[in-house]
Amino acid sequence: MSLTSQADARYLASAWVMEQFINGAVSSVTAQSAIWEIIMYEQSYQMISNSNNDSADDILSLVWSAYSFYGELDLNGYYIALSPGSSLELSYGYASQDYLFKDVAPVPEPATLILIGSGLIGLAGMRRKNS
Repeated sequence: MSLTSQADARYLASAWVMEQFINGAVSSVTAQSAIWEIIMYEQSYQMISNSNNDSADDILSLVWSAYSFYGELDLNGYYIALSPGSSLELSYGYASQDYLFKDVAPVPEPATLILIGSGLIGLAGMRRKNS
């Protein structure tokens, strides 16, 4: 389903962090650590420094920024898939695994087909010329 401004603040803040990663403002490790901190705030998840030399303070700063600025995020193209629950609860103590994702830029199919077609015509012409 589409992510809307009425969604749980944790999902909106996570989308804001994801947008920062997409724009190259933060590393994937920092973004993932911040999202886990946002989503698992009531669970036993313990954030520590990560292997990217980002401190816990950097990650927590990103979390605070996410909660402060998610209202400015353009939610077009963001979707969330909510899990109804699964065996994750038995395995890891978590009741579900939700997915937040964003549409990617559309692929320019007509231009690709024209390029491939003109290449094939060129190859056929070269083969005919050499025969």
